[in-house]
Amino acid sequence: NNRTDAFRAPFLVEEYKPNTFQIVFAPDSFKLDGESASLALQANYLLGKPLAKAKLAWTASVGDAVFHPDAFPGFSFLDSRESYYWNEEGYHEVPDLGDDVAEDSSNNLVTTQAKTDLTDDGRASLEFTVPKSTGLPRPRTVNVDAEVTDLNQQTITERWQQTFHASAFYLGIN
Repeated sequence: NNRTDAFRAPFLVEEYKPNTFQIVFAPDSFKLDGESASLALQANYLLGKPLAKAKLAWTASVGDAVFHPDAFPGFSFLDSRESYYWNEEGYHEVPDLGDDVAEDSSNNLVTTQAKTDLTDDGRASLEFTVPKSTGLPRPRTVNVDAEVTDLNQQTITERWQQTFHASAFYLGIN
């Protein structure tokens, strides 16, 4: 056998440029009133000066989550109809769900996408919709992804994520 395999892949080499600014979400500013939500963010240069008039593109999405309580390893709270099935041979897990459905963004519903400029003090207030859950009550995760581009065309992305629980407690049977 004289077969040889060759592979090619293009890549780009550029000078490393460290970040010159950061995006910070203000988690205490998050407000949810029915299905209307808002969240504030601020972008500052690393030396503290606000990133004025920079371009902001952002997306808000909501998805069903799986809750794994740290105090009870082995327990997961989810819609079991999506993860298990029963047939004449017994109870089975649905294959290929991955380790954690909450990290699977394919089940997320994008509720808002927008572009705007940051204010003179480097701030923005994001307003978006968090639709009520359909089906069984379960934990839901809200994600906000923000992408800020400064005057030098450096772009930085940051994500804010919060899981909201459908009830004040969970009841698990082992």
